[in-house]
Amino acid sequence: MLIDNDMITKAEINANAKITRQEAAKYVTRYLGVDKLAKESSVFKNMYTDKVDNAYLGYASAVYALGIMKGDAKGKFNGGNTLSHSETAVVIYNLLNKK
Repeated sequence: MLIDNDMITKAEINANAKITRQEAAKYVTRYLGVDKLAKESSVFKNMYTDKVDNAYLGYASAVYALGIMKGDAKGKFNGGNTLSHSETAVVIYNLLNKK
């Protein structure tokens, strides 16, 4: 299903790996069809209080603007951190309410 919807590529599949917040942002933007815009990181401003890797800035900014993912209590994106189960549930809930 995820491959069929172009959310994730076969090369990115690793059933034993944990997903980071920045990877989740990338996959979500693909699912929503805004990944081409999100790849243009130079047009986005970092809305988080921590440094977001330039390769993921557009993705992080897009999910922030769309209300899919937010920062922690201190406004940090924490892109390299593993996406927790509760964060995953929030992302899915927010996605379902966007469609």
